[in-house]
Amino acid sequence: MLGLLYQQIGSWRVINQLKMNYNSEMEKAMFQSHGIGYERYCNDFSARMKVEARREEDYNKEKRLLQELGNTNS
Repeated sequence: MLGLLYQQIGSWRVINQLKMNYNSEMEKAMFQSHGIGYERYCNDFSARMKVEARREEDYNKEKRLLQELGNTNS
């Protein structure tokens, strides 16, 4: 699958091309975690940015939690 993405952001133009190979288990996990499939993820820039923002938010929450747990064990 080849996705070509173009998005106008202010005066910037973003062109992004994704070539992703995925299987049915990956597709199922993507739907369960983010509510979209890989086809849409590859072809819909705003959906992909929402997924990536959510992933970054989850990562930062986990990082803060681990820091808090580390501080309580000291």
